[in-house]
Amino acid sequence: MPRLSYIIPAYNAERTLDQTVRSVLAQTERDVEAVIVDDGSTDGTRHAAGAMLGPRVALVSQANRGLAAARNAGWRAARAGRVCFLDADDVVAPTHGATMLGAIGSADAVACGHEMVGPGLEPLHWRVPAIASDSTLSRLLEGNRTPVGSVVVDTARVRARLGGDASFDESLPVVEDWDLWLRMALAGAAWAPPVEDALFQYRLTPGSMSSDTGLMWRTGVGMLTRHVSDARDLAHGVRAWSVQSLAKAVAAEQTGVVGDIGRSLGDLRAEDLPGLVGALRWSLARMSCAGPREWARCMPAWTQRVRAVLGEHPMGAEILDALASGPHRWRAIVERAAGMLRPGERLVVYGYGRNGREAVRAACDLGLTVSVIDDDPRALGKLPSMRTEDLAVEDVVLVTPEERGRILARLAERGVRRVVLPDAA
Repeated sequence: MPRLSYIIPAYNAERTLDQTVRSVLAQTERDVEAVIVDDGSTDGTRHAAGAMLGPRVALVSQANRGLAAARNAGWRAARAGRVCFLDADDVVAPTHGATMLGAIGSADAVACGHEMVGPGLEPLHWRVPAIASDSTLSRLLEGNRTPVGSVVVDTARVRARLGGDASFDESLPVVEDWDLWLRMALAGAAWAPPVEDALFQYRLTPGSMSSDTGLMWRTGVGMLTRHVSDARDLAHGVRAWSVQSLAKAVAAEQTGVVGDIGRSLGDLRAEDLPGLVGALRWSLARMSCAGPREWARCMPAWTQRVRAVLGEHPMGAEILDALASGPHRWRAIVERAAGMLRPGERLVVYGYGRNGREAVRAACDLGLTVSVIDDDPRALGKLPSMRTEDLAVEDVVLVTPEERGRILARLAERGVRRVVLPDAA
């Protein structure tokens, strides 16, 4: 009996399916299976899948019903108690299964880091660590940062949490994975500490993310409205999601969707800028299949594209300036924060998400000692950490998250006034 089932929905995936399945069969943990779900493909997917059938590869065929239904069909057919939902163009490292099974323990789920790769699986030198706080309710209200293929789920535990809802919502044409993670969080699901190693490769395709920005935005807003009862949380989540969706629509040059989202948001606020620019840079990079080493080279073309879409937008100049600033500014930002310190005072990095990691890395490069605060202490590992309650009024606090309104309110309550707010990175 397998210990881990890799569920692989496949729709017209004959070009990439072989690589995906072979990455499963190459696992050092031999007690795994691949469950391929042919979702009504019209190319040679069924033939490609049939050529790989064997003791560790099963095939489920159905009429085309969409991604959520295909994943559910594979979930029902899976023989293992733990499952991983792997898209048919992605691959897993040989140690993925063994490492994730060892990491999940008694938790409902566990995530690993992932690596963005090009259309031919070529390296882009773009690794994205798994961050514990990404699975918390507060982060999930703002969007989904956890690719479905980087997660292993314990079926029995999730079913115990969700009952009859322990499946992907087949009424959702997109964001079905975000919907599942959010329902799990609302039900109190426990995630194991994440595996930071990039054991999952996410294949990028030129122009990806460009087709359904409007559909994704509307579906996400509807999903949040259905699940979130607190009016304040709902308003915060919808605005954060709409800002991210606006960035994706701008990157895709979909001016009609840009207009629709812009009208729903009203005037952009200063606090929207970091989230907008961060999502904009991320979307442009993914659509261009460009890793961080290439961003400076790509920036002129990206800037031209954004300028063409934004036109005379009142915040256009600020958006373009922040976009071009880039993550290389973190060293200068940390230097600016350190320059505020007097002997004996502390530099504190608030937030250990992707921006926080850049800030801590820059501080280490400069030989500085920092303490770190994060809403989820599990994210910090062995880093010198502290709580908001431990802050003193003389501390210099570098706030790194893109969504920072609630953090600033907490700092104000503590009487902390020496706060550094970087541009988006």
